[in-house]
Amino acid sequence: MNIQDVVDIHAICQHGSFRKAATALGISQPTLSTRVHRLEEKLGVQLFYAQRGKSTPTRLAHFIAERSSQLLQDADDLAQRATRLARGQEGHLKIGFGPAAMHILFPEIIRELQLADLDIALDCDFGATQDMVIALTEGDLDLVIGPFDSAMEDPRIDVEPLFEDEYVGVLHVNHPLAGGPVTDPEVPYQYPLALTDLEPRIERIGREEYVPIEEIKNLVTCSDYSVLIDLVQDATHITAGPRYVFLDHVRAGNLVTYTPPLGKISHTECCIRNSEALPIPAIDQVIEISRGISKVIKGELLRNPDLGMLDARG
Repeated sequence: MNIQDVVDIHAICQHGSFRKAATALGISQPTLSTRVHRLEEKLGVQLFYAQRGKSTPTRLAHFIAERSSQLLQDADDLAQRATRLARGQEGHLKIGFGPAAMHILFPEIIRELQLADLDIALDCDFGATQDMVIALTEGDLDLVIGPFDSAMEDPRIDVEPLFEDEYVGVLHVNHPLAGGPVTDPEVPYQYPLALTDLEPRIERIGREEYVPIEEIKNLVTCSDYSVLIDLVQDATHITAGPRYVFLDHVRAGNLVTYTPPLGKISHTECCIRNSEALPIPAIDQVIEISRGISKVIKGELLRNPDLGMLDARG
């Protein structure tokens, strides 16, 4: 007995005749009669007998019909869930966020997913992008959102740039260095620093050569930009990161930024996915949301190219 046999018996019991059941099933009455007859031969028992123009079920047919209700409901639920999964409306995603993406994109992505008709369970990881790209290629993550550079190149991944930005040094407006352009590469290192411990490029806020984070004195490290910004607000610490992370605080007049004395450090926020992994429609949904958020970010950066920059003050 297969699922079609169960559906046929349930329909006949529900509608009371082969003719009505066949109509409900969208088949001809002879086709339904043939299928039931074959099943009766296979089981060696009679399932229905005619009585006053109706198809009366035997005790066995009653038994099958009663037990089939939950089975058919489960099958219908399974079909609906499969459809939602195929459309990206349901599923389980494992996404890695770099520090800036965690601060900028993560809250907006969660908000947009809640507004959409999606039933997606998110398992989020926050860390250094280069480490998460390795996890991506090993199948431990479905998507990574963070900065990408040539050192991470791998034929197994696809990279889609979202928006370009630059790393900047960040000061409170009352910090001693906030009075003019920062031109000496060593001066920022004479003050307490608060830097993310996840993106090594941020550590080069002034010096020409990369300085290991453990060799920097008077340093507080944290992967959460909200904490770093709070430390800068006390007018003692200096931090650094993509300019957009601090744009709202700069616009409010609390913080100022500067380009590292030895030149700009570029930052490109990207969506990174495993090109060898099976397609997951829900990932496309998250990427599309990220594109929309990034479009707003790009507009903000274009409208405020020098906002709060000490360099622009001359």
